[in-house]
Amino acid sequence: MEYKRLYKAVLQNIDKNISVALDNIQVLNPTLNSFCSVYSSEVLSQVQKIKGSSHHGVLTGMIIGIKDLFCYKDHPVQASSNMLSSYKSSFNSTAVDRILSADGLIVGHQNCDSFGMGATNENSIYGPVKNVCDITKVSGGSSGGSAVGVQCDMCHISLGTDTGGSVRQPAAFCGIIGFKPSYGQISRHGVIAHSSSFDTVGIMSKDINYIIKVYDIISGKDDYDFSMHIPQHKDILDAKKEKFTHGNKITIAYIGDIMSLFCLQKEIKSQLEAFLVYLQQQHNCDVEEIHCDFLEDTVPIYVAITTTEASANLARYDGIRYGYNSHQGSNFEETISHNRTYGFNDEVKKRILLGNYIFTLEKEKHFLAKAHMLREKIKITLQDIFSKYDFIVLPTTITTAFKCNDNISDDILFWSDVCTFIASIGQNPAISIPYGQDDNGMPIGIQIIGRKYDDRKLLAFIQHILKDEFYL
Repeated sequence: MEYKRLYKAVLQNIDKNISVALDNIQVLNPTLNSFCSVYSSEVLSQVQKIKGSSHHGVLTGMIIGIKDLFCYKDHPVQASSNMLSSYKSSFNSTAVDRILSADGLIVGHQNCDSFGMGATNENSIYGPVKNVCDITKVSGGSSGGSAVGVQCDMCHISLGTDTGGSVRQPAAFCGIIGFKPSYGQISRHGVIAHSSSFDTVGIMSKDINYIIKVYDIISGKDDYDFSMHIPQHKDILDAKKEKFTHGNKITIAYIGDIMSLFCLQKEIKSQLEAFLVYLQQQHNCDVEEIHCDFLEDTVPIYVAITTTEASANLARYDGIRYGYNSHQGSNFEETISHNRTYGFNDEVKKRILLGNYIFTLEKEKHFLAKAHMLREKIKITLQDIFSKYDFIVLPTTITTAFKCNDNISDDILFWSDVCTFIASIGQNPAISIPYGQDDNGMPIGIQIIGRKYDDRKLLAFIQHILKDEFYL
């Protein structure tokens, strides 16, 4: 009976909700540049079908944007790159298929850094995505268009991808929730690849309950993705029923080495300290400081592995079979060279060249082997930490959103992604939630990392603490 009442309310408001979303896109998108393709007529047609149906899926009435890396049959997918200009997908990605099957409304593709390579959403054929909190500042990347879509109520949910923080960082910059599941929990089939051992489908929203709903629909076994790992158990999502281990208290670790970083913005440090006190006082958590000696290793590990994987993944793009073809060059090799020169942007070419350089090093096998060895060492260290603690709490970013076209110092660049790299290297679930603002009114994100494959426990914990809506 409750089920029928709920869906009746959803159907009563569905026209209004889609109208608000499409109006916001029409008014705000020309300035903010969140969406690169909008499917208004299809969504309106789908709404009519849903209203006339006697059966309604779990995602009925939910308006969803998808990053320009997700294949959607008969729709353009360009990876925000000239290399895939005029390309239309011939099939649905698994995530898109499952959303449509659950009556989710896909309103359009969203702008991103080209091929998911970037942290500002300024490396796109469509131009930069602006942060509505201050349009002179970046939205974050590479899923910046996805974050701004949610930030401005153009959609309820955005699907992004997170390789080294590309969902969590823009979520923090835009003041929304960004969830990166454990690696292998959501199929990557039909999602344009950047780095295959890091790429993870992520979910962004203002409402943790929406994230939980979508995660439950799109996660799970898929025969098209050999890298998936589905644990035998399935935790309960409802925070009331979730039993946290380690006695009667939830145990929280925070990394003292990050708190003492010279480049950590003072407002972020103070907000993180306040959040830890909040967990102690309001949720009876045990909070302890830990130290990690691997922080400086995270950047070279990430760069070495992701650039080599990217160079291998992007070798398939030559403009001959599909995508950008200049039809220039006196022979096959010259044509491919010209296509790649003008098809890829500078950031993508830089990573391809770096990856190829690593492949050609005399001691390439030793170099990559060391990166993979250190990665496994960090995974083991994280396992040891999670044998003692339920969650790790740390900043999502070391600064709030910075100016567009800003010249960031080398020190800031080196440390800027360390906080998000930890969960990416360990393949752990991690979520960024908004917690306060800096002195200029820009959002601050706090990140919580969970034990590998305990995604639902992490989601239940966030569902539990967000009931107080302390972050608003």
